[in-house]
Amino acid sequence: MTRAQTTATADPEAGSALVSPQRRNLFFLAIVLGMLLAALDQTIVATALPTIVADLGGAGHQSWVVTSYLLASAIITALVGRLGDLFGRKLIFQPAVTFFVIAGSSPNLIGMTINRSCPSLLHSGFVWPLRAYHLAMSRIGTFPDDDLAGWILKSPELGGAIGAFSNAVYNRSRLPMRTRELARMVIAYSNECEVCVNTRDGDGPAAGVDEELYDHAPEWRTWPGYSEQERLAAEFAYRFATEHTVLRDDEDFWTRCSEHFSEELLADLALSCALWLGMGRVLRTLDIAQSCKLTLPSRV
Repeated sequence: MTRAQTTATADPEAGSALVSPQRRNLFFLAIVLGMLLAALDQTIVATALPTIVADLGGAGHQSWVVTSYLLASAIITALVGRLGDLFGRKLIFQPAVTFFVIAGSSPNLIGMTINRSCPSLLHSGFVWPLRAYHLAMSRIGTFPDDDLAGWILKSPELGGAIGAFSNAVYNRSRLPMRTRELARMVIAYSNECEVCVNTRDGDGPAAGVDEELYDHAPEWRTWPGYSEQERLAAEFAYRFATEHTVLRDDEDFWTRCSEHFSEELLADLALSCALWLGMGRVLRTLDIAQSCKLTLPSRV
C-alpha cells in the first residue's frame, strides 16, 4: 500500500477536526460564563462585604480585602497578558477560574484578604487580555473589527490584484455554486476565519445554496445532503489546506475526481482554493474583520 493510500484511509473522521457551529456556540457559552464570574468578582464582594465582616470578624482588616485585590491586579495584569500571548488565553483562563473557586473558602478575614488576591487572576488573566485583543483587532492598523477593506490601503497594488483575483473566483468560476460554496466553507473552518465562515452569496438561495449546506460543512464526509461532486470538492479543499503533497500522490482520489470534474473545473477549484486558503489566513493572522458578516451582492 502506498503512503498516499495509507493516509487517505487512516483517519476517516479527520473532517471532524473542523469546528462546527454547535461547538462554536459551546465555546461562546464558556466565554460568557467566564465573563459572568468576572462581573461577580467585581461587584458582589463590595455589596456583601459588611455582612462577611460581621460573620468572620476582624473589622480592622476590612480595607485590605479591597486593597489586596487592586494590588494583585496591578501586578498580575502585565504578566498574564504576556503569558496569554505566549501560551494562549485558554491556558490562562482555566487556572483563573480554578483560583476563583478556591478563593471562595476562607475561615477568617485574614484568609479572605489573602484569597481575595486570587480572583484578580480571573480579571487580569481573562477580561483584560480579551479587551486588549479586541482593541488591537488588526495587527497592521487601527481598523475596526468589522472593516474588511481598509487594510488594503496598506498595500494598494497587491490588494488591488487580490481584489481582481477574488472577482474572477466569484464571478467567472465555472463551478456550480453549491460545489464552490461547500469547498470555500471547508477551508474557512480550517483557517478558523470568522469573516470567511460568515460570508454568503446573494445569489446563493436561487442556486440552491441554503444554510444547511453551510451548517453541515464540518460533516462533509458523512452528511447525506451533499452530492458526490460536492463531497469530492470538500475533500479536495480540506486536503489542499492540510496535506497538499499527500493529495498530489493519491491516485485513488484523482480517479474518483475525474468521474465528476473536467480538467477545466478542477483548475477552477484549485485556483479558488488557493484564494480562500491564502486570504483566509491573511485575514485570520492579521485579525482583520473577524466580526464582519459579508453578503456578496447579487449579479442578476
